[in-house]
Amino acid sequence: MKNILVFSIFVVLSLSHFACSTPGSLFYHEPHTITSHDARKLHPRSRLSDRHRKLNLEQAHEINRLHGENIVSEGDLIVYYEAKRRKGLYGDQGNVFLTRIETGTAPIELLVSVAEGKIYQLLLKEVPFIGRKPLVSNEFLFQFIGRSLEDSWEIVRSSEDLLHVPAKVRSMEELPVVSQAITNQIRKVLIFDHVFTAR
Repeated sequence: MKNILVFSIFVVLSLSHFACSTPGSLFYHEPHTITSHDARKLHPRSRLSDRHRKLNLEQAHEINRLHGENIVSEGDLIVYYEAKRRKGLYGDQGNVFLTRIETGTAPIELLVSVAEGKIYQLLLKEVPFIGRKPLVSNEFLFQFIGRSLEDSWEIVRSSEDLLHVPAKVRSMEELPVVSQAITNQIRKVLIFDHVFTAR
């Protein structure tokens, strides 16, 4: 009987350790998907640490205020990786998030690295295709690098918008809805990073 009790405790502790050590996701109610391997794709020479942040009421209010609508609640768990330089100044600093965008055709999983309040790097975890053509172009993603919350996040609607300062986001041809969805998610990641790094 004593052996069975000891074994049961061991199993429970092992399962709880496994649950805590599984990779995380942007929200607590999504499947846990981001891994250190994902984060290393953007920061290959950096020292990586996973961060599990439960939103307090103030953080949730600030995220919702900056986003313009209620997207999170107190207690929501946000998971990301923090990248720091190794000794000798190897590697880069930043926070790496994984965000998922539903497009109606193929879901997009996008790794986003934020450093000093700006988009540092972007990478599709897997490249979704429509036929033989990639759903998302590199040209579209590259325009977000260096963009901060102070920049424009509006989509170009007319030729006059191309002259707008700060520059608006150029949509992918024939995919304005997907372009808007990706833009919204990238901005959302910036908001999370801003709230977590605010002093």
